[in-house]
Amino acid sequence: MNKRTTPLPPPSFGDPIWTIEHIALAVRQSVRSARALAATDGFPSPFRLGAASNGRKYWMPAQVLSFLSALTGTADTPALAGPATLREPTVDPAAPSTAQTDAEALLASLPTTRPSVAHRLAHR
Repeated sequence: MNKRTTPLPPPSFGDPIWTIEHIALAVRQSVRSARALAATDGFPSPFRLGAASNGRKYWMPAQVLSFLSALTGTADTPALAGPATLREPTVDPAAPSTAQTDAEALLASLPTTRPSVAHRLAHR
């Protein structure tokens, strides 16, 4: 960012227009993934506030939310639904360690032509 440019405030869902950062926050993805989503067919068309062809793109929140709800089949997006409720994990002490089981399964699935990968994974 240019030193003369004032940085934008952090995105808030209450803003009257949304940027790509708002969309990324709403879908809980990176800005790069949000740009890929915005380029899909059916996504609401962006608009620019200035005449520059390479200016910042903006979207209306209601249009974006209706697209996301139609895409997911829910009334609201996961990020806007509120915080997730945390549950106490249930752990069976007699069960084998998941990490140990996953590592062994991965080592068994590796081809024998690449011993360096198997060697690195075995010594983690």
